[in-house]
Amino acid sequence: MIDAYKDALINLKNNIPEDYIYRNKLINIIEFSCNDIDYKAPEIISQSFTNYCKFLIPYLPKEKADWIVNSWEKIHDAAKKNNVRLKNFYR
Repeated sequence: MIDAYKDALINLKNNIPEDYIYRNKLINIIEFSCNDIDYKAPEIISQSFTNYCKFLIPYLPKEKADWIVNSWEKIHDAAKKNNVRLKNFYR
């Protein structure tokens, strides 16, 4: 579960253009998030991931760009798949 979240964030990190104005800010948030999530209790990992994404949003471009649309889809898919896993686990 943690790996899916980390992979989605790292995918975003790897797709940020070199000349993007908030590149370093996004990278710092992503690196912090990937390190911090390892220390979260299992029952709050999903909420923590949501919070990390909320920290990223202000630094994302307002206009659509392929790099952000594709990366955000992977983040959304990771969250959705992990939510299904959690629901199945607690049944």
